[in-house]
Amino acid sequence: MNNEIIIQEMWFANKNAISKRFYLGIVNQRKLTEAWFTTPEWLTFNQARNNWLKIKAGSKWIVVKYEDKVEVEERKGDKIEKKTVPYVRFHTVFNIEQTEPVKV
Repeated sequence: MNNEIIIQEMWFANKNAISKRFYLGIVNQRKLTEAWFTTPEWLTFNQARNNWLKIKAGSKWIVVKYEDKVEVEERKGDKIEKKTVPYVRFHTVFNIEQTEPVKV
């Protein structure tokens, strides 16, 4: 199989189970794909807890990187300048197979 086709298939393979948004970036997709789960849906610890799920004991998380930019206004004397500031966040995610319903 051609490497280009493999990369295209990996690009939109893994997504968040709650928001249904795909994890962007080839590094994120590669890390999540190489975890070898059959379900390509992931969620954070807080998303699991808020949806009455708990993470199974001994489960390992995977760190994903989220990059974006935000526009901020900076006041310099009488003038207001708009600046675009990049930021990075890291999230730990678990596969949906690593969860189980909370017993009430």
